[in-house]
Amino acid sequence: MQAEITQLSVNATGNRVINTRTDKTIRVWKALQLGASSPSLIENAHRDIPRILWNTNTDLSFASVGRDSWVKMWTCSGRLEREIKVLKPHGTAVLELVEYSTDGKVLCVVDIDGTVILYDVADNYSKLALIKLVDHVNDIQWTNRGHDYLFAALDNGTVEILHPIMKTKTVTVVHTLEGHKSPVTCIRFDPRGRFFACGTKEGIVSLWRTSNMLNYRALSLVDQQVVDVEYSRDGSYLAVAFAQDTTIKVYDCDTLEQLYEVPNSSAGKSGFLALKWLPHRANFVYVAENGRVVEFAKRDQKIGK
Repeated sequence: MQAEITQLSVNATGNRVINTRTDKTIRVWKALQLGASSPSLIENAHRDIPRILWNTNTDLSFASVGRDSWVKMWTCSGRLEREIKVLKPHGTAVLELVEYSTDGKVLCVVDIDGTVILYDVADNYSKLALIKLVDHVNDIQWTNRGHDYLFAALDNGTVEILHPIMKTKTVTVVHTLEGHKSPVTCIRFDPRGRFFACGTKEGIVSLWRTSNMLNYRALSLVDQQVVDVEYSRDGSYLAVAFAQDTTIKVYDCDTLEQLYEVPNSSAGKSGFLALKWLPHRANFVYVAENGRVVEFAKRDQKIGK
């Protein structure tokens, strides 16, 4: 039986799709009109399940981490271009998250103990800054503009807003968002820059305005952990995926009306990200068959595997 899919990622142009699996493999697919081609396969990329992210400077390379001390950069063909050993002041790094800033100038990696380390991409990935947060970081996201602010979703139910300063090589917490009663599991920004959404362990998605950092509404869903919230590329739709059993639900971003559920979809038992939108507003890829299969689909219409 195929190992369970744990993560999906689509590059900016939508011509490459990556999935990772519990067997520690990474597969890179060419996205075609009716599905995907045979993938490039990377085996044993890390000690544990890899997390990946596309380099925002190019559609042809991506970075990965996987509960060891290394952040690795790969080409779409599966060739290892570069690897960086991450050092902490005390103890061995165990990296869980990786995130490029939207302008591609800063790379962020997050350690299991809540340490956030930033690297200056233009300066040969030199270490820029380090900060130890108060709790475990479940997700981390840059805002839509440049590299001024970085949002960290924590196990204690807060969201820490970090402000890196390139000139002084420092990073500070400038604000803490409170109000969640359970761990914040995921966070995503509206592509239009108006809102951001936070998923929680108790099954609630809170919606916040970027203009004033105030919570304006919440989606009360099912009694299952939210593992992924994902805005469509034009900001029209919000997809929400759960830890297991429940299908992915898609909402209208303006009215918050539930538009439909994605048939046969599932984040699986250990899935992190279960749906990614393609550049065309109605197209997406998602995890199906109990976390074993990636489907390519249009709204209410499957178009391949």
